[in-house]
Amino acid sequence: MSKEALKLARDALAEIRRQTVFGTVLNITNKAIAAIDAAQSTQAVESQWLPIATATKDGTDVLAMYMHIDTQFVHNAFYVSDEDGVDAWDVGWWSYDHSEVSRIKLDGWMTPQYWMPLPPIPAQTEGSET
Repeated sequence: MSKEALKLARDALAEIRRQTVFGTVLNITNKAIAAIDAAQSTQAVESQWLPIATATKDGTDVLAMYMHIDTQFVHNAFYVSDEDGVDAWDVGWWSYDHSEVSRIKLDGWMTPQYWMPLPPIPAQTEGSET
C-alpha cells in the first residue's frame, strides 16, 4: 500500500473516530488506526538506508548493512573513533558477535555500505513477555 493510500485510510478512520460515540465502532476504529500507523512506521524504516559516510560516529548503536555475494547482511553496529583513545587498528565499525561483550570488527568484505538509526523498541502489549 502506498504512503498516500495509508494516509487517506488513516485520515478517513480518524474522521469516523471523531464522529463516533458507540464504543464498539470506536474500538475497531482505534485498532485500525493503530495498524495503519504501524504500517506507515515500517514503511518509513524500510526506506531509510543511508550511505555509511553519513553515519553517526559517536559510538551510538545503528543498523549497518553490507552486501556479500548477493546477500544482504545487517548488524547492530557502532563506530569506534581515534578520539576514544584506542589503537589505530581498533578504529572503525564494530558489531556484537554473540553478546555485548564479544565483538567483531566490520572491515574488509564486511565493511558497512549503508546505515540507518535503530527502530524504536516495540511497546509491550498485554500478555507479552519481557
